[in-house]
Amino acid sequence: MKSYLFIQLILTLVTIGAVPLRPSASCAIHFEPGNAYLYGYTTQTTLNEANEESLSGARRPVGYTVTSDLRLSVMWKKSYDYLIKLEVTKSSLQSVSRDGVSTDFPELRRYPVFFHWHGDGKVGRVYLPMNEQTISANIKKGIISMLQIQTVDSERTEVDASGECDVEYQVTGNKVTKSKTNCRNLEKAGQFYHPNKMFDSTKMSLTTSTYEFVNDVITSAHSSDKQDIFLNADKNIDLQVTALQDLKLINTETGGEVVKADSIEKAVEAVDADLDLIGMLLGTDVDSPSCLIDCVSLKEVVKEVASDLHADKISKIESPRAFHKLLPVFRQASQQEITSVLRENKNILPQLLDIAAATQTDSAIEAAIEVLKDETDYRMKERFVMATSFSSHPRESLLKALLEMFKDASNGPELSESVALALGSVTRTFCQVEEQCSLEIVQKIESMFIEILTESKDPVVILKIVRALRNARLHGTTQNLIHLAENSTDNAIIGAAVQALAVISQDFVSINVLDAMGRIYHQNERSYDSGVRTTALAVLLSSRPSVYSLTTILLSTVNQTDGHLGAYVLGMMQDLATHQPEFKEKLGQALNSTRLRNYHTLSPGGKANALTSFLGRSLHTNIPYRLFVQNSQAGIMKKSGMQVNLQTADALQPILLFSIYAQGLESFVDSNAVTEGMEPEDPTAGLALDIMDVLVRPVEFFRGKAALMSAVWSAPSSPVTALALNVITQDKHQTLFLQNGIVLQHDLLGVASIELSGFISISLWNQDAHSILKNSGSTVVTGSLSIAENNHLSASIDFDLSAAAFIDFITDVNFYVTPPQACLRMALDPFTVTEQWTKVEQARGIPKRAKYSITRSKPVHGASYLLSKENSRQCTVLLEK
Repeated sequence: MKSYLFIQLILTLVTIGAVPLRPSASCAIHFEPGNAYLYGYTTQTTLNEANEESLSGARRPVGYTVTSDLRLSVMWKKSYDYLIKLEVTKSSLQSVSRDGVSTDFPELRRYPVFFHWHGDGKVGRVYLPMNEQTISANIKKGIISMLQIQTVDSERTEVDASGECDVEYQVTGNKVTKSKTNCRNLEKAGQFYHPNKMFDSTKMSLTTSTYEFVNDVITSAHSSDKQDIFLNADKNIDLQVTALQDLKLINTETGGEVVKADSIEKAVEAVDADLDLIGMLLGTDVDSPSCLIDCVSLKEVVKEVASDLHADKISKIESPRAFHKLLPVFRQASQQEITSVLRENKNILPQLLDIAAATQTDSAIEAAIEVLKDETDYRMKERFVMATSFSSHPRESLLKALLEMFKDASNGPELSESVALALGSVTRTFCQVEEQCSLEIVQKIESMFIEILTESKDPVVILKIVRALRNARLHGTTQNLIHLAENSTDNAIIGAAVQALAVISQDFVSINVLDAMGRIYHQNERSYDSGVRTTALAVLLSSRPSVYSLTTILLSTVNQTDGHLGAYVLGMMQDLATHQPEFKEKLGQALNSTRLRNYHTLSPGGKANALTSFLGRSLHTNIPYRLFVQNSQAGIMKKSGMQVNLQTADALQPILLFSIYAQGLESFVDSNAVTEGMEPEDPTAGLALDIMDVLVRPVEFFRGKAALMSAVWSAPSSPVTALALNVITQDKHQTLFLQNGIVLQHDLLGVASIELSGFISISLWNQDAHSILKNSGSTVVTGSLSIAENNHLSASIDFDLSAAAFIDFITDVNFYVTPPQACLRMALDPFTVTEQWTKVEQARGIPKRAKYSITRSKPVHGASYLLSKENSRQCTVLLEK
């Protein structure tokens, strides 16, 4: 113990002896006790579209300039510690957008502030009067932040009005350049963002300050803090804020008041008097708004937008606009208020449940669950849990609520499956915040799913859990899924397990999964359905396969008894080669072999196909679509559909995947046809849906011969809605702390209103079939950047993007001939993308508000899309009839 104390004493003495040397070596700026340094100070904060240079009309920036005279009085000094008093002696506020419009700013002059300045150029604590207004305190902290400086080349971490930042100093003579990067907010409470990069925004910032000093005194300083925020999905939507600061020494006075004290704490006590000073860090604070959404109650807003929430407005612009108006009010409402509006508006309850799910507060979730307890229509409960699947920042309480609903034995099969799918989807989103994935609730859900898989003998239950795991993407379940894919005797379970492994491999590719996909595609140990094999093949082809792997895949098409499967495999590979140069090079090397470069390999004779093209392209964003058609061995269409993605240079986000599937129909075409797979299958047809990378419950048209005959005789003559939903896309609330002390709020909200409808008619007399799948959707994305101190002054820039579009997917099949003829058509109706920008200034003391708006419209022409040459040929034959 004595040795330990001796070492501690030596270290303490060495540290104390070293203290005077460090500050003097890092900062040559000194303040003389009793001196007062008089400065002129100006700071300007402007908001605008990025790269907008016009200063007239609606394109002009908005914001404010604060002009002040400052007095810095050195009240106390001991060694290299100072207590400095900052007083604002003159202050005014000017409009940026309106020349000559200004007002007095007395709040800045009301109280002085004190701060602890170290000789190493850092500011310690700031001491503010208890009654100081937030806007005044923040502006003064921005001034104090400018006084943090070093006069030697160095790098360090500093806390200032921007937060905690990495700072680099470069010194040339009597000039210092200060650069700040990687600023972290000191306060993160209440902020959230969308974990999917495509649905988020990105902030780019550049902060530099330059100083000049004479005789160890700062004579002038200039700071520029420029921050750009752009949508990841469309970088053309770019908000910008610029904060400028200028500080210039006017005069120096001597003979001022000096406090005598032994420590900084005693010095603060000596100057406190009646100010009730509170010590705090230099970071700025957010002023809590006194009123939200113009103080209108939730009931009033629901009444205002109720007509736009009716079912007939789904997929039209009105629906997401109403969603935008209601969501902020829902997020501030109590459980009692939300429960009341849900009970009193039964005619628009499904749409209100969409909003309650998107609210993602405990009050909204508990209110919805309470109301749904009395609901006898399972579709209402299903609507709510389906909407929770698209949560952007779910809380643990939502997982617990879904888990309880999953365990409810009274749920019917449809609701039970939708709850399982929602539980999987919300678990995945919850886990995208890395530290949350290790929480007990996630482990509990994963263990429960695995236990059901290993113990249940019911194929319906197993299929439900496998689909839920596809949404959850829990890496710990891959071995269970591999086991099912290779050992189950149920085609539906095998297909779902392989699909789950396929999406998990997008996040995490393991050797075990690739080996299993290879065994399944090549049928090394047993036979598999062709649809299962092509899903396994997609995993293999997306994992940067070797030339040898491509060679074995090509050889497999030569030996196929099913020419349609061979055509589909070759179509997949040719499509990838068109869009991926590396894959194209490897495929070319594989085809150099004369064993493969021949008619038997390159002309398998089937009509199945896969191709990728684009619905739209722009400088920063593309919308590729992938169309696929798979036929059974008898030549009848087995699955057809389309996948639409949103693609930027650094992200790919699935938007929609739908497929119409059919099985067990071969006997209606050819009585001698052998049913594909391990066991004969009942005639089945349906629609599989994947929205924004979330699998939802499939819509089954019929199952079994009796249901098929019913569908034949009672097929609807007009499209029937298969899915209607409002879902949240972008969802972000972020606080930005500027160098000059001004605090900004960045909000981003996107809502998509989706309706999928369709019908299928089958004529046994004409031996043909006709189906239409209508994809209708509208979206509204709004974003804003606004000064948070809205009790005194406000300035904001807002954008509003909106569009509504319709895509028809039409299929005609003639099974009178063998093999059957099929024609697929896809058409996009013309639509318009509208972009509106609004800028606003308003301040106390300036009687009129300034508002500037500009609207841009971009028409998008309708189009009919080429699917493949063979499809075009068959369409010509079929449609001529």
